[in-house]
Amino acid sequence: MNSIMHNTLNFNRNITVNYDGGNLSSDTGLLIPRSFDETIGFSKLIEKSFTGDTGFKHTQADVIKQLVYTTIAGYHKDDDFDELRDDPIFKEILGKSTH
Repeated sequence: MNSIMHNTLNFNRNITVNYDGGNLSSDTGLLIPRSFDETIGFSKLIEKSFTGDTGFKHTQADVIKQLVYTTIAGYHKDDDFDELRDDPIFKEILGKSTH
C-alpha cells in the first residue's frame, strides 16, 4: 500500500512527515492538490497571467493562489485567512517562509 510518506511531492521534495507534535496542521490533504498543481503548471500560469505590481505586500497571483487553496480546503471567509497565515501547510503550498 502506498502512502504519502512513501512518495515524494513534486513541488517540494524536502517535506517530511513525522509524528513528533511539532508544527501541526489539519490541512495536510492540500499537499496532494499542490503536487498536482506543480505537475500541470497551474500556479505558474497564474503567475504569468497576473504580473501587475499593485504596490501591496502580496501580488495578485499570490492572492489568487491563496483563494484557490482556501476554497479547496473549505475556507470561504476572509476571517479564516487570519488564522491560516501561520499554518505550516498553507505556508508551504503558497511558497511562503515557514520560519
